[in-house]
Amino acid sequence: MSTTKLDELKLGYRFTWGKILQIFEIGPYAIASFHPWKTDGATVLDGKTDFEKIHYHVWVYGKDTCHTYDSLDEAMAGCIAYRSEGANHQADRYFIASLRLDNGISKDKADELVLKWWSEYGKGETDGKAYRALVSTVAGN
Repeated sequence: MSTTKLDELKLGYRFTWGKILQIFEIGPYAIASFHPWKTDGATVLDGKTDFEKIHYHVWVYGKDTCHTYDSLDEAMAGCIAYRSEGANHQADRYFIASLRLDNGISKDKADELVLKWWSEYGKGETDGKAYRALVSTVAGN
């Protein structure tokens, strides 16, 4: 039996979409890094781990968002966008796309972009941990 329920995964239950490596928690957000199951076309080969890939699955306030991302950066942005805009959000995709326009982005530029994005979409965060983690990740620190 497998699950996507965060509390069950913390107890060691099997994750529906792959083999969990680690669960990160920042305030209301939880992100699990995992190796997905291998696929054959559109068929998921349940139980056959693809060790060449790492994906990131997201929960907000313990609720499964039903979103998986290819990078930790995208997952962090996805958490905040989901919390701010709900299930049909797009802010995370625009944010990440804007950062990728410049491959050599500096920390100052990353801070500027993240702060602008945060002021529009990250409202409600009280301790700033998610913001600092996002800035650090985007800047490559």
